[in-house]
Amino acid sequence: MKPALKFFKYKASEMNLPIGTSDIINGLVLGIFSSIFASIIISSYIVYRENRKYRKMYSRWNGIFYGYAIEDEKERIVSTSPASEATMKYVGKNKIEFRLTDLNSTGHNIWSGVIFMDTENSGTMTWRYEKHLNEELGKTKHLFGIKKVFTSEVSGEWFMFLMEQPMSATSCHFGNEVFRKK
Repeated sequence: MKPALKFFKYKASEMNLPIGTSDIINGLVLGIFSSIFASIIISSYIVYRENRKYRKMYSRWNGIFYGYAIEDEKERIVSTSPASEATMKYVGKNKIEFRLTDLNSTGHNIWSGVIFMDTENSGTMTWRYEKHLNEELGKTKHLFGIKKVFTSEVSGEWFMFLMEQPMSATSCHFGNEVFRKK
């Protein structure tokens, strides 16, 4: 008999309890499975709470937004009529999908992107044109970039500011925009 089992049998015999090897093994197996089960329940609850927190924070961005071009970068003068219409959709954790159609351009430029929120009110967007100046993009030609995202609520209205981040000194600059929820 193994020394550990002798110890348990010795202690059990001192207390006048009829504990055998099978009882010890059954207790260990039950303890291990109970611990695993409890760990799964606690982990699931933690993940659920975290996802609920993100959903509460970012699902307000679901919907249609109008984009207004910034006409004067120095003075921060925003145009009075919308230049674009965007659809935003919260897809999970800190991720928001974004699809935009230009309203004022001929050929209806279309671009899409994904916003990764770093904090509740700021994040980074990667974007790419799907259609630019009546040309479908994506197979042989690509036009893409990065934008910094800032969000704000003013008097119950939601605003999102997209600021272009040039990838190089020679890259195109498409300007900054302010989006207001429809």
